[in-house]
Amino acid sequence: MVAEDNGVQGGAGEALRTSGDVGAPRAPGAGEALRASSAPEVKVEDMFLAGPDGVQLAATLYQPPEGRSNGIALQINSSMATPRQYYRAFATHLAGRGFVVLTYDYRGIGGSTYDIPPPPARPAAVWASVDQTTAADYLARRFAGHTPMLLGHSMGGQILGLCRRAGEWRAFLLVATSHGWWKKWPVNRLRMWFRAFVLPPLLRVAPGLRRRLEEQSNMPYALAMEMSYYLRTRDFFVDERDRPVRPYNDAIRAPLRHIVLSDDDVVLPGSDIDVPYMYPNARFFRDFRTPASYGTDKVNHFGFFRRSMPVAAWDDAADWLLSHKPKG
Repeated sequence: MVAEDNGVQGGAGEALRTSGDVGAPRAPGAGEALRASSAPEVKVEDMFLAGPDGVQLAATLYQPPEGRSNGIALQINSSMATPRQYYRAFATHLAGRGFVVLTYDYRGIGGSTYDIPPPPARPAAVWASVDQTTAADYLARRFAGHTPMLLGHSMGGQILGLCRRAGEWRAFLLVATSHGWWKKWPVNRLRMWFRAFVLPPLLRVAPGLRRRLEEQSNMPYALAMEMSYYLRTRDFFVDERDRPVRPYNDAIRAPLRHIVLSDDDVVLPGSDIDVPYMYPNARFFRDFRTPASYGTDKVNHFGFFRRSMPVAAWDDAADWLLSHKPKG
């Protein structure tokens, strides 16, 4: 069973709009449903979640048909600056398999653009420590009897150690997550070195170059500068003195499966996340896959979550998560 693409493109072009936007509508309160629709038997609710700083995060909750819950609440951490709608087809399918699934937009992305403060110097660190935790807190409150699990796509798998609930998740499924450190890239290493050490000072002194970067890459300046810092270190997240920031990395002790794609055009083979270093206590399984193993011609970095992906791939992911639900 296959279908066509979601039609939602991930990118930072929607990112980091501030409250100065003229005519921006007022955000509803935390958890207030904007819309409740029914794909066949699956309940879908769009809502806003209030962070501890008052920022409203747009989120979508997918619930299984009545009486068919498997007792698992799955949080999906998006790829960098990718709107949550990109994961709609995948989330709906898993809800049909009995999962409660929550997708959300990091602040400044997609629907999370209501009354947000000016972008911080390191927006990804705020996504990781505040926004990711806001989503986890919501699921823990509303579905306290469910087993919490997490799926991280690309950057969504790099940020786990900044969430204070990291030790509560009972299984992790990562898809196409990179390490980040420029020295670990087996190809394009010189290009990554340039991005880490040469590009930042050029951007500071050349506003024209900065504007061109934002237009061509859809990556806001603050995010580009932040990523350049993280490319310099094995630890990815570092503070202003280049000290590692990994407050909850060691708390991750659950099974962790990372699906590495042979035709990934962003996370090239060999540059995938170093799980034993980043999450040393996780029970790690590196699952290297070719498109042929999924019965398709290509997957690439974003293809796993498109409607064109064979449903057998999504069922394999669901079955793996189910196999790690505690018994009893």
